[in-house]
Amino acid sequence: MSFLTSLLNALPGAVAQGLIWGIMAIGVYITYRILDVADLTVDGSLATGGAVCVMLIRAGVSPWPALLCAMLAGMLAGLVTGLFHTKCGIPAILAGILTQLSLYSVNLRIMESKANQAVSVDKYDLLVSQRYVRELALNNPLPLLLIIVVASCLLPDAGKGVEFLLKPDFGKVDRNVFLNALGQSFYSMSIGMGCICTYASYFSRQTNLFKSALQISIIDLLVAVLAGLMIFPAAFSVGVSPDSGPSLIFITLPNVFNQAFASLPVLGWIISLLFYVLLSVAALTSLMSLHEVNTSFFYEELKIDRKKGATIVTVSCAIIGAFCSLSLGATDKLSFFGKALFDWFDFVTGQIFLPLAGFLTCLFLGWYVPKQIVQDEFTNWGTLKGRLFSIYLFLIKFVCPVLIFLVFLNQFGVFG
Repeated sequence: MSFLTSLLNALPGAVAQGLIWGIMAIGVYITYRILDVADLTVDGSLATGGAVCVMLIRAGVSPWPALLCAMLAGMLAGLVTGLFHTKCGIPAILAGILTQLSLYSVNLRIMESKANQAVSVDKYDLLVSQRYVRELALNNPLPLLLIIVVASCLLPDAGKGVEFLLKPDFGKVDRNVFLNALGQSFYSMSIGMGCICTYASYFSRQTNLFKSALQISIIDLLVAVLAGLMIFPAAFSVGVSPDSGPSLIFITLPNVFNQAFASLPVLGWIISLLFYVLLSVAALTSLMSLHEVNTSFFYEELKIDRKKGATIVTVSCAIIGAFCSLSLGATDKLSFFGKALFDWFDFVTGQIFLPLAGFLTCLFLGWYVPKQIVQDEFTNWGTLKGRLFSIYLFLIKFVCPVLIFLVFLNQFGVFG
């Protein structure tokens, strides 16, 4: 087990290095196939660009100018190879090797004679840090997710599932598609649940809210794509409809894994176990985020001890969750008007409460809260420039309420 854990812990770093060397290989391929020149300069210039970029960032230069300087450094290395070949008459492959070998010393000089220079997420303004992807832990299910994605995409006819997920069908794009996507964004981005307000209240005034929102949006998109690549190829591999709704997870997917890995039952069992570990982690993290909203309400508004408030919330959620789980097939006595209890909770919270809360939040923020207070929050009390504030306020006052109202109407089939 320790060997498997060590292997999984090493996967993110190995994948990262593989991607970097893959970029270098593309550089060699382009020069050979397009320019018909076997140029190996990229073996050294790739590291040169990285060295230049890292040292400039450490010196306080913004990442974008640093990236531009790294590109120019790589171009200069290619120019040297070209001069060796055209002016000195050195064969192309040898000219590239000479530049490549010379760049090893140049790179060390740029890096102040060190093989590595650390760029810490605590000290520098980084978008992504390897700190968050290098360990296999409950707070980092990414390695498990990648393993299941790879296993799912290697199944027979998995390409149909990938095509279903990624190939656009513009013939089906209508207003309902956009309205459904807007509705899904409420749940996906935790809008209208109180999560954003609760956790934002814990931020310091120096927190860059725009950057945090951008990071969350990018990560949410990537995880959503990976989740799709995990489920749809496996579903298409065994001929299961991908639009089965919530029952797809609890009823259909166990059969999918059993059928997809029928020739290797042990592997199917392991993949199923990993999938439900991921699902449990996702449910647990979502539970904790929503748990804090209710706990903070008990603690801050009702003045109830935080431990007692957390206990009340936990017990209440456990009881409601147990009955919702039982309604998914264990008994038909928890169904009302043709819908299971789980589906009723999903309908009321997802299709009524979330749009309604978002709509009222926009009205409250755009028309009731004084403009100066909103601007202070948007600009972190003047620490940010806030150039987009006027656009933001216009969207909050006029655009977002209209769109949310349309989403609300679409949930009840007003638009057919």
